Amino acid sequence: VAKGVTGDLYVKIHVKSDKKFGRSGFDITTTLEIMVSDALLGIEKQVETLTLEQKRKLAQNKFREEKEVIRGENFVSLNNYDGTRTSTFYTEPINYFNGQEFVPIDNLIVNSSSLEYDYEVTKGLYQAYFKEDPTKVNTIKVEKDNKYITLQPISLSYNNILGEQQIANVNPVIGIAQDNEFIYKNIFGNGIDLKYEYENTRLKESIIINEFNSLELPTLNKNNLSLDIKFSINKNSDFTFIEPYISDANNQIQRLSYGLNKDYIIIKIPYSFLENATYPMIIDPSLEFTPSQQCRIEE
Repeated sequence: VAKGVTGDLYVKIHVKSDKKFGRSGFDITTTLEIMVSDALLGIEKQVETLTLEQKRKLAQNKFREEKEVIRGENFVSLNNYDGTRTSTFYTEPINYFNGQEFVPIDNLIVNSSSLEYDYEVTKGLYQAYFKEDPTKVNTIKVEKDNKYITLQPISLSYNNILGEQQIANVNPVIGIAQDNEFIYKNIFGNGIDLKYEYENTRLKESIIINEFNSLELPTLNKNNLSLDIKFSINKNSDFTFIEPYISDANNQIQRLSYGLNKDYIIIKIPYSFLENATYPMIIDPSLEFTPSQQCRIEE
């Protein structure tokens, strides 16, 4: 500008849209319509540029937007663009067959569609169902191929050859679902919790005693004294029960034993271990479906 002040001149340019070309960042783009068979098998086509038409060879599978995924119970395979295949195998199942195809296991605990249960996991190798109130019959149900077992926590007590000392019956607490876990806090009194974790091949059960003071002191003689945790069971098939174990905060581990009959499981914990353990302490008897599709309690 004549006799104006010194400065910069800014010119704003608007780019008019074009029917054939577009822009993506600094790249000029165009759209070429081809048949699906051309994209799969490859073809040579004329492609118009800003200055002239050129021949461009479209490689086989070049325009496929997604890789084909093939799943099995223990593997995932991807068919690559160049015709090769990449497969990843796992030591345990990661997929389940939903009646039509193998799909990823989803172990998230959600609201149940069943009228009998409050929460469930059904998108896996087995189905697990949970009731909020642990005092209700058949509190936990695990099922696969129409074979099932149900569990209901009943009581804590001390036992030896001289008798039994009742500690606590199951409390009417409210179970809480958190991701793949279902937790009954203070189920046998303050500081004693029951937790279930839905894992791909087993329902992991943990009875957690947070402090030694959470337990009532025994009045029975401590010789051969055990803490007994009682569950009622109901099942429609034969199941094998393997001994559970107990571990404390210092990773001291001891195998435990069961008392069994057709209606109850009793987990027996030596009182001597309870006295000398570092808390919190975890008792682990976990329900597992084996490859033979049987259910067992595994250490």
